[in-house]
Amino acid sequence: MRREGETNGGWTIPFIPIILVTMIALTFLFGWIVIILSVASFLLITAGVFVYDLFTDKSEGSAALSFWFHSEQELSELWELIAAELKIESESHDHENVWEWISAESKSGMYRYNISRKHNDYSFPVQIKVSCLGSPPSSGKLEKLGRQLAEALKADIKYGSVKYLKGNDYEFKEEGQFVYNS
Repeated sequence: MRREGETNGGWTIPFIPIILVTMIALTFLFGWIVIILSVASFLLITAGVFVYDLFTDKSEGSAALSFWFHSEQELSELWELIAAELKIESESHDHENVWEWISAESKSGMYRYNISRKHNDYSFPVQIKVSCLGSPPSSGKLEKLGRQLAEALKADIKYGSVKYLKGNDYEFKEEGQFVYNS
């Protein structure tokens, strides 16, 4: 036998709207949290892919050479030295919250240059990536380019492979070095 104001489960009728409103409010609240987390995740992944692409070249029929060195000079000053040595006339300078970079293409269109480093982090090496369209560069081209960079920058230049680890971390595996002879 039911008492007045009771449902089959023993709950009174006024509790049902409160539960429904609470469920709708929680769904709305957690829905926005999920949307915000999804957008934040997308932005972080996009930034990570963008930075990763700074150091890797996926162009069809291209090969990249990676050089690096340490310097306390501004990136634009270093670029002026490189551009003068390699006779590169125009470039594109850009940055985001962690990285800054300058990129250009040779007059022939056969080489693309990218010099980059973390903003104001002089402990992190300046990286110079040279992408070569067509066949991989010969050891003679690597040698010539490495010596030109060492002379222009008045610094010892290392070369090898650069492996993306995670976030803004990279591993530099040295395969050789061009020593600056002052």
